[in-house]
Amino acid sequence: PHRLAPLTIGRLQGNAIQCGYHGLTFDCSGRCVHAPGMPRVPESFRVRSYPTAESMGMVWVWMGDADKADRSQVFRLPQYDDPAYSVVEGDALLVQANYLSLADNLCDPTHVVYVHQTTLASAGREETRVQHERQGNTVVT
Repeated sequence: PHRLAPLTIGRLQGNAIQCGYHGLTFDCSGRCVHAPGMPRVPESFRVRSYPTAESMGMVWVWMGDADKADRSQVFRLPQYDDPAYSVVEGDALLVQANYLSLADNLCDPTHVVYVHQTTLASAGREETRVQHERQGNTVVT
């Protein structure tokens, strides 16, 4: 209903999003609750909405069947709130790759010492062991 202008160029107005193209304002269900210059908003003025959950400073979006969304299944890293660890937050990084390749990369710390020699690598860490935790037991491989 807003001529394909992405809502990301709009503004947050309380719990609603105001489109940056026509000023249409949508609530969390996707229903248009305000249309400038119109005394009554047509029912057809809707955008698709998705179940979300906030965790660890991120918004998780369930893109599937809304009835199957289970916020209790959102990943939570126990160390996130532990003061013994640090959190580095930054802007989004656009990666033009299949998400499975990105997940594989992030779950493989052994490549860091070779691939990221000028940024993340630490000399003398070539033989760092990978640990897997299973039901509270640590298994070193």
